[in-house]
Amino acid sequence: MSVKKRFLLITIIFTLFILEGFAAYERVLRMEWEKTPGGSDDEECHSVCQTTDGGYVIAGYAYSYDGNVSGNHGEKDFWIVKLDEKGNIVWQRCLRGSMDDEAYDVIQIDDGGYLVVGMTFSNDGDVIGKHGGPDFGDAWVVKLSEEGKILWQRCLGGMSNDVVYSVVQTGDDIYVTVGGTSSSNGDVKGNHGYHDWWVILLDKDGNVLWQKYLGGSDDEEAFYVQKTRDKGFVMVGYTYSHDGDVTGNHGGEDFWIVKFK
Repeated sequence: MSVKKRFLLITIIFTLFILEGFAAYERVLRMEWEKTPGGSDDEECHSVCQTTDGGYVIAGYAYSYDGNVSGNHGEKDFWIVKLDEKGNIVWQRCLRGSMDDEAYDVIQIDDGGYLVVGMTFSNDGDVIGKHGGPDFGDAWVVKLSEEGKILWQRCLGGMSNDVVYSVVQTGDDIYVTVGGTSSSNGDVKGNHGYHDWWVILLDKDGNVLWQKYLGGSDDEEAFYVQKTRDKGFVMVGYTYSHDGDVTGNHGGEDFWIVKFK
């Protein structure tokens, strides 16, 4: 085969691969369905998890009292919505108090139920045991049954602002949560300064087994935790500090990545 023919053949094969790649890309991005759950006021979704039945569970907050939203107790409520595989609502729950409550993450756990985490400013309704006054929020962790009923709830924090943004389950019924804390009292012991990463291990009943504060004398916050293949955890967020647990800050606000095992 001549060089010219070989070059032409390679060009044709390469072009076919490119076209096949574009076709696959087109198939991946094709919209299958879309839904807009909500009411006449503001709703916002922060997390989605596919469930074992092929559907989805989503979490965020609801301000509305109408439309798809029922049971709102006042201001923002945790809003948890179970969808089927086509995006139709199976059930919805407002987890609530009279102040602002906002869910940031939801996962389905091994028993088929759900764990929801976020922040609450309430101390009534579904919220029991909040630390401090209404100007400061607690981290709020809620265990739901498969049907969305509250099995237990925990307010975690002190007299300042505390929040959980992300949660994963280990293989031994332990939940690992990450977020941030400005407190130095209540459940919080060992804060380095202004605002620290807060890592908490909870047992299956929501009791604190272990907690860790990561940071320096300035501001830090953790937004996401992920299990790793070596049975550890990697966590990501930001840092402003140049001391304490933080090394190598370039100035101002840096990414901060921490691995635990």
